[in-house]
Amino acid sequence: MKKPRGIIQKAFSSLDPTFRGTIWEYALIYKLHGKAYESMPIEQNGHFWIKSARHLTGPLLALNDAAVRTVFIIGATQALKTVAGDIWTIFVMVHAPRNMLVAFETDKKAKEFCDIRLMEVIKKHPSLSKQIAEADRFDVTKTYIKLAGMDLLAVGLNDSNLSTFSWPYIRVSEAWQSLKTGMLKKLFRRADRFPDNCKILCESQAGYHGEDLHTEASAAYQVPLTWACPFCGGRQSWECLHEFGTMRPADFVALVANPPVKEPPKAGSYSGMKWKAEGALDERASSATWECYHCGTQIEDTKNNRMTIMDSYEQEYRVKQDDGTWKTPKQVCFVFPREAMWDNTFESAVQSYLIAKDAEASGNMTLLENWYMSERAVFYSPKISQSKYQVVTGSAGDPKDLIPNESFRCLLVDCQKDIEASDKEGKDVTGNFWWIADAVDKQGNTFQLGRGYATSWEELFGKEGVKNRLRIPTRNVAIDGGYQFDAVKEKAAQYRTLEKSMTGGGKSVWATWKIMLGDDLRSYKWDDNSWRIYKIPQTYYVDIMENGKWLKVAVQVYRWSSFSVKNQLSLLRSGIPGKPKFVAIDVKQTTAITQAKEVGDFSYQSQMDSEILGLERGKMKWLPIHKQNHYRDCSCMGIVLKALKGLIGHVAADEVEEKKE
Repeated sequence: MKKPRGIIQKAFSSLDPTFRGTIWEYALIYKLHGKAYESMPIEQNGHFWIKSARHLTGPLLALNDAAVRTVFIIGATQALKTVAGDIWTIFVMVHAPRNMLVAFETDKKAKEFCDIRLMEVIKKHPSLSKQIAEADRFDVTKTYIKLAGMDLLAVGLNDSNLSTFSWPYIRVSEAWQSLKTGMLKKLFRRADRFPDNCKILCESQAGYHGEDLHTEASAAYQVPLTWACPFCGGRQSWECLHEFGTMRPADFVALVANPPVKEPPKAGSYSGMKWKAEGALDERASSATWECYHCGTQIEDTKNNRMTIMDSYEQEYRVKQDDGTWKTPKQVCFVFPREAMWDNTFESAVQSYLIAKDAEASGNMTLLENWYMSERAVFYSPKISQSKYQVVTGSAGDPKDLIPNESFRCLLVDCQKDIEASDKEGKDVTGNFWWIADAVDKQGNTFQLGRGYATSWEELFGKEGVKNRLRIPTRNVAIDGGYQFDAVKEKAAQYRTLEKSMTGGGKSVWATWKIMLGDDLRSYKWDDNSWRIYKIPQTYYVDIMENGKWLKVAVQVYRWSSFSVKNQLSLLRSGIPGKPKFVAIDVKQTTAITQAKEVGDFSYQSQMDSEILGLERGKMKWLPIHKQNHYRDCSCMGIVLKALKGLIGHVAADEVEEKKE
């Protein structure tokens, strides 16, 4: 006798349109095709493995519920969020055809989804492949598919794509990457003409607190994902209030485990992830266990324990009323941290957290931000004081002397308009500058060697200028290119120097300044899939005449995240114990012209405190108090140099040899 499940699979092998089960039941029998699904957990028969994705039960059932209008899935990376969307999309195509708009962060992503991912599935589906084969050439494009009873259009999430047409079904993927205020609401309004039977699915990792995705998702009913302890049966959640743990309240009463715990947990203690406090990072991470909220048992990271926990998952998206009846919200939100996945390990979760915390100790907040958003599925809000920080002062010392454990020293320059020269030449001319010179030790502590106001390029970079007096290599000069970019490039080429190669061999190469440009992006993805506070540098070539010959000089330009870098600057200035020091010199140690300039909004304190963190049209930003922020910009460029030197985040190559023609 054949097994019942085998009979079901055979019966639905053709995916006949008469199928009337739920989307979740459909997921049990539907075979996912294509390269996008090769890494997915599957059974030997090639079908979707239910035990690998029990957390998707709630979202798929909600998508099947006629009373639910909008479903949010906020989950960690690789939490099968997109798979849930794909299953719903195919189900609609085959069994409930209605026009569908699929939105991605960019037009390129939309084309890739429609032309590659979706078409690969369609071509291997019996009925859908037949429709495609018989379709008119205008019925199928890179972003548009016309089937019996429905049209599907894939678009990038931007104004031009969302200004016309109405859609009863809408799906949006990785909405956190669309930072523009109001964009999601504008997308959702495309379904307003179908108030009684529309369906919207929004699946994404978490983003920043106060931005579009957070605003829309937080307005929905937050569906709890609970599971039962394998030892006491007490129900709890992966969601934590204190990083990996949840504090037990004053009225807490412990449950008895089987076998009983020697010392039951008490009120005020924390449950959640636990690991060794001492030892190497790998050793601490491998010791991770989960302490049950109710009985205090240390649940070990075994396959059987994870499977037992997943089998006990409960997700009730309906709300029980006082009279015992159930109410179904129109908008529901499911949140899945990394721990909710079957293939997650406690060790990997703790390891990524410890790495992020180590980076934070050096002033790098980017990894911790990404950990909260992409691992914990938590919308990140920088917990940074908006109060003014007291400047810590010290002595500049003798510039000839290295500071203890000195890693590098740098010159940071903010270019300003030379009003007198500009009036004379009838155009904007650089020539006035604010500058800071820093020495940085191997622990990331910053000690100011000097700062001030300069009135010429020569004063900074001439033979007797600041750079040479303080013994700062050309490769460690960072200069703002936001004002008169072309002029800065030319000066960078002009003031280049021969310096020993950092790669060894005794070879000398031409070194130029690093030109810096602040950017509104939060971080930048590199080729190695890491996220950094600066973009892959762009090389510009400047033609200059020297000794009767034209030379082509390479100059590197770095874009850096204004938001992330300023967060890190604030952390370094906070004076929090354990964080790197940030020490400035007293104004009395500066030149007479600098002292005359450093008054009012131009004082070092005022310039450094010229911005506060706040919301602007729903987006977290550093907002200006006044315009005089030159020293602050210099200090931000110093943060980027720390990242380049490996004291924050990753090390990047910082040499480009001169090309000659």
